[in-house]
Amino acid sequence: MISSSSSRRNNNNDDSATSVELDDGTPSHSALNDLHRVLKLIEAERHLAAHQLFTHARERIVSNATASTDTSLASARTLLNAKGHEFRTLEKRCDIFGNAKRNLSVNNHSSDDEENSWILAQTLFGITTYYRREPIDNSLSIKIEGELSDVSVPLFEQIVVLRECDLYHTWAPFMTKSRKLAQLDKLDVVAWYEVGVPLLGLMRDACYRAVGCDCMKEDGSVLLVAVGLNDSEEHGVKNALNDGHHGNNGNNSNGNGGEEEKHNGDNEGAAVVNGEHHRQSYVNQLTAVTTDSNLVTDTVASSFLARDEILETIEIPPIPTGTGKGRMTIRNFAASIDVLGPSSARTCIVVNIDPNLHFLPQSLIDFSLKKMAGVMILKLQHAAKRVVADPIKNPHARRMREDVTFYRDWLLPRFQRHCDDLGWEMPPVKALEVSDEELRAKGVFESWRSEVDSTSNHNINSVEESIPSEENNTTIGSPASVVSSTGSSKGSTTKKAKLAKLVRQLRSPETPEEKIAAARLRAAKRLKPEPFSDSKKRRLRELKGAKRKAEDRIRANDEISCDEASVSTFGTFQTNYRWDEESGLKKSLAMFTITFLLNVVLPYFSSDKFLSRLTLSFKQQILSVASESVPLLFICLQATSLRSLLEFLLIFAFDSIDFGQKKLVQNMEFGRKLYHAEVRKYSSVTAAAVVAVSCGLAFLRFLFEEVALCMCSYFDMDWGMICDDSDSASKESWSCGQLGLTISTFVTTRLGIFVVAVLLMASIVLPKPERRVRRQQYSTSPRSISSSCVSNQIIDSEDAGSGSVVSIVSVSTPRGGPGDIPDTIGGNNPLSICGTFSPVGSMSMDVIDEEEED
Repeated sequence: MISSSSSRRNNNNDDSATSVELDDGTPSHSALNDLHRVLKLIEAERHLAAHQLFTHARERIVSNATASTDTSLASARTLLNAKGHEFRTLEKRCDIFGNAKRNLSVNNHSSDDEENSWILAQTLFGITTYYRREPIDNSLSIKIEGELSDVSVPLFEQIVVLRECDLYHTWAPFMTKSRKLAQLDKLDVVAWYEVGVPLLGLMRDACYRAVGCDCMKEDGSVLLVAVGLNDSEEHGVKNALNDGHHGNNGNNSNGNGGEEEKHNGDNEGAAVVNGEHHRQSYVNQLTAVTTDSNLVTDTVASSFLARDEILETIEIPPIPTGTGKGRMTIRNFAASIDVLGPSSARTCIVVNIDPNLHFLPQSLIDFSLKKMAGVMILKLQHAAKRVVADPIKNPHARRMREDVTFYRDWLLPRFQRHCDDLGWEMPPVKALEVSDEELRAKGVFESWRSEVDSTSNHNINSVEESIPSEENNTTIGSPASVVSSTGSSKGSTTKKAKLAKLVRQLRSPETPEEKIAAARLRAAKRLKPEPFSDSKKRRLRELKGAKRKAEDRIRANDEISCDEASVSTFGTFQTNYRWDEESGLKKSLAMFTITFLLNVVLPYFSSDKFLSRLTLSFKQQILSVASESVPLLFICLQATSLRSLLEFLLIFAFDSIDFGQKKLVQNMEFGRKLYHAEVRKYSSVTAAAVVAVSCGLAFLRFLFEEVALCMCSYFDMDWGMICDDSDSASKESWSCGQLGLTISTFVTTRLGIFVVAVLLMASIVLPKPERRVRRQQYSTSPRSISSSCVSNQIIDSEDAGSGSVVSIVSVSTPRGGPGDIPDTIGGNNPLSICGTFSPVGSMSMDVIDEEEED
């Protein structure tokens, strides 16, 4: 019985929604029925049709005010008074939409009214741009017309790109940020965006409220109107309406007002009064001019959108301050989208915006607006193409799947019905046809997010969906129907917020146990590990095999004695790292010592004191052999000594001086190895460079001298004319090898002294590396630890006289998998547990982090 009633209620909702969409606004015989139709049309965003029907119903109620016997008129009069706020809001909104419709339909080349005629600016990519000056303030209005008829871009996706105002920064030129502040209704949004050129230091933001009207049933179009928020002088924005160098009419009145405020700057109260007087006079002037005109800057008719009470509950970003920053003034924005086909539409936009760039010439600003405004429609079409090309990961496509209440349940049926009425074949909406398997294959998990976003973005719509079900089961004209229609009206936002809170309170609350269970389920899903790949599974089997072999070797030995032979295999593991770390320093130091001693001792064997002890024949043999080979040997020894010195000093400095190396790498062991390899490479390169430079310069000088001698002998010149006698004497005594040795000694000594001096200064100026102290914990029973840690890997063993010492570095469960290891040991921050067994039956354990163990 319950299921039948609920299904009947759903059918009633569908029938009522269908009837509202098919309602053409023709008046019926009952004024009360027409008023209920008006409220439903308001809910369906069909404001112009609702206003036309409301005007006829109100005229009948007023004309028959004397008829007191008609109960239907009495109920209609009661409903008219009860819904006075909604109907007044409808009239104000229809004034805005009517004025926008007139501005958008003005003939571009009209010669009857020169003030309202548009001037052609340019035609680019099939988009035509017009402009005109508004006579009230001489501001510039831009009109953009273009027909989007690309078969690959359905109109539905274009509407999506236009509605998602918080994604404007992804496709609009020069827009760096965009954000949706509040979604007040299906076609009522408060948003903010920021445009600018960061390289030039220019930035402007704007806050606006945009409303829409569905006219597809009447003339196949959709109207959009937007007004600026917090962008007037009363909010601290110096706009062009009251600026002296803008406008003709506004120049005279506002310029005087500015002078008065300047002269009365000392009297703050007088300045405020004068400013309020000028603002009020300007409003009166606008009212007089825009009563029977088609001016775009109709700020009087649309001011109630910027002064609605609901805006006080919205946090609007403050006006940016600083050099090159400010807020734009949006005087008006109107757009019309005429649906010509399922993938074609004619778009017309009229906009009047002042960027408030007072330091730039107004002619330059106007020229930029005329040339750049038409690109917006082209960029919108390109953004819609990307939605169709990537219906899974595109941000607009994801937003369509998240906001299914609007796109799938409200907008899509209207498009489908409009296409069916005109005999068009509507292309499929790919973003709404993506399956969960495709989303899961692409790594997109957003089912939970769609529920949260749809609830938060449509908290008012949830009341609209729940209340009409009661409304459909009540009799028209009864008091219950009058009260129930409160939740479905659009204008009374305060009442809808209160009613939404009441509906949430009446729902059955979720118990704490259910909340805890849901939280645990979400946590379990997040913590669920990914399955192992084939390579990881093979590696796991290899590790388990090695683990079993190690356990078999440990069990084969005596657990109590733990003699040195049983753990000799593991004894080298701990010392390998220490030996690798210290062996490089020892080798470098030993090589430097040997080469340094050779450089000191070998010159003695070539001295006259040593050669005087030898016979003449033996001395000549030695000199003939060693004349060129000995200097070359010394050069190689000096280069080897320099290489060893650089290696020793730089490797020793890595652990002795803190020059930021611990912040550059995450794994210090890997970083140290890489540093050692680079030091060895560059030390060898430096030594080789010293040898090449020394030998090369010596050879070049020897070659130059030989060429000079040949030229002197050819031209019969004396060698003394080119060089001094001392140079000739040195030439006779010095060979090429001796000259290279002199250069090598000079370079090697200076470079070695420089490196030592730099490292000494660094050791004085820079801090020492941090030394971490191990934290010791104690456990009294070795058997309790050995029973739970079956897979202990013994890495070091030594005989301490009174008993054997065994260190443990890994702990795991007896037969557990990877998930059985605690996070503190096998997780992202693994610990090594080093323990020492003593024959007394106690155990000392050091808990060391892997980085500390380095």
